[in-house]
Amino acid sequence: MSRPISKTSKRQRGLKMLKTMKHMKREAAVEKLQERLDIGKSYAQTIHGTFRTQMKENKTMPQVFSVQDSRDGKKCKPYIRMQNVLKPKKADCLTPGEAKLAYIATLKKKLEQVNHL
Repeated sequence: MSRPISKTSKRQRGLKMLKTMKHMKREAAVEKLQERLDIGKSYAQTIHGTFRTQMKENKTMPQVFSVQDSRDGKKCKPYIRMQNVLKPKKADCLTPGEAKLAYIATLKKKLEQVNHL
């Protein structure tokens, strides 16, 4: 059973505020928390980190997929890499299938360049 919401808790008020500032940059969000809640920078950063962790656990943060074929600069078997981001770009792949198709397209471009030599 969870605790009831406290109206005086700065942490709970900060997490509620961050829900409205999802797409704001981290530094700006931390400054807003400091300003509105009258707290220190380190505590505001802790609240922001807690918010991001909760978003990842609840799977409300967008996931971006890509196919990687090297680790530490060495070639390896291609694998799908998943990364949590706040603002996905238009070129980012939001599903593993899209990532595979993008990887195959880059391989085809490389083969075409080699064939034209």
